Amino acid sequence: MSLERLRAIDAAVAAFEFARSDFRDITSAGVRLLGGDAVEKVSAKFANLPAGPHRATLMAEELSVRLMARLKSLAALEDTHDEIASLPVDEQLRLFGEVFDPQSDEEARALALTYLEEKHADALRAMDAMDWIDIDRVAARLLGREGLTSVEWVYLKMALTGLGNPEAKYVMIDEAQDYSQGQLAVLARYFRRAHFLLLGDPNQAIFEGTATWDEMRAVFEEMRGAVSQCRLMTSYRSTPAITDLFARLLPAGEAMEVASVQREAPAPEIVVCEGADEWKATLAEAVSAARDAGGLTAVIVPWKNDAKRLAEMLDGVTAGNGQSAAPNGATAGNAEFPVGGDLGRPSAASDADAALWLFGTGIKIAQHPIRRNAQRSGMPQTAVCTKNHSIFRQRHPIRFLKCTAGKNHCPFHCSQSFRFFAISYMAT
Repeated sequence: MSLERLRAIDAAVAAFEFARSDFRDITSAGVRLLGGDAVEKVSAKFANLPAGPHRATLMAEELSVRLMARLKSLAALEDTHDEIASLPVDEQLRLFGEVFDPQSDEEARALALTYLEEKHADALRAMDAMDWIDIDRVAARLLGREGLTSVEWVYLKMALTGLGNPEAKYVMIDEAQDYSQGQLAVLARYFRRAHFLLLGDPNQAIFEGTATWDEMRAVFEEMRGAVSQCRLMTSYRSTPAITDLFARLLPAGEAMEVASVQREAPAPEIVVCEGADEWKATLAEAVSAARDAGGLTAVIVPWKNDAKRLAEMLDGVTAGNGQSAAPNGATAGNAEFPVGGDLGRPSAASDADAALWLFGTGIKIAQHPIRRNAQRSGMPQTAVCTKNHSIFRQRHPIRFLKCTAGKNHCPFHCSQSFRFFAISYMAT
């Protein structure tokens, strides 16, 4: 969503005038409490003001008075009193602290109003939210089209009604690289008096069409004023070797600035496999060696079904032999037990495609085939022990596996040690 489309909304609202079709009834529990005709009359009372937040606020104040007058008129009716008297005693005690037994007409009306304010609370909320304006109808007339995006819909309502939160003083937006210009503009307008702090990394964007750093700056400079930027180039998560590896993906100038404060650890080893057989043998050897060394082992795959198949394939790997056994007598490369490039969805790499393996930091980490989505640490993950028991699902990086695996055995009590994990990334 671009700023140009939101600017078009502002320009259209500046010359807009309400019509009867822009207003709708306020109803609750099958009762029309305030009709669209009444809203139109109130709008005409303030016709000297342009459509916008000021006029909408004045209209809302008068409409609220009219709605309360309507509830008070209902509170004076004997039908309402009979309705209250027929309520269960427990409900009467909850509402009034006593059984409904008014000693005067005034007391009856007061108790009835309390009852009606709760019964028609949705109407009161609709009044506060200015739902008597039909935003979809306004959009059809104002912009000449239907089916607004959610960003456009909210922005148009803010432009017409002043919808927002003026009380917030500070707003922090994490993962800012995943927001569009339009979404940021909505937030900047909604929290119109707040100071903003945006945190993000453009190299971790997971959606197409999101705002660049320059586009983010343009939004807030236009809507809020001066913007300052602070570059955070120190990694507190990864070892220097891992940091250096991924810094190669950055522009030359930025790569030289990135540093890690973690302890030194072995550099990752990149092994390229030519086909499924070599890929499988390499994996079996790596898992076997990792088991001999002790500690945790993690294998990263693109999809959940890949994780289950790999868990079965590696279930027979024993320390030192570097071999694996396929279940139910299947052989390593047959069609009934796909491995390597044949794992997972049809779009996975073929046998002829090379696979990339990353080994290092004491834990063997493998990734095959390379997928863009499989490299997103923010996506949901599933962990299973070698018996295919699902351990947990979470949105945090893999490092949290150590905390869970500290129990040393599968919580499903299959007595399976947490020495091998299959981790799959699943689409949300």
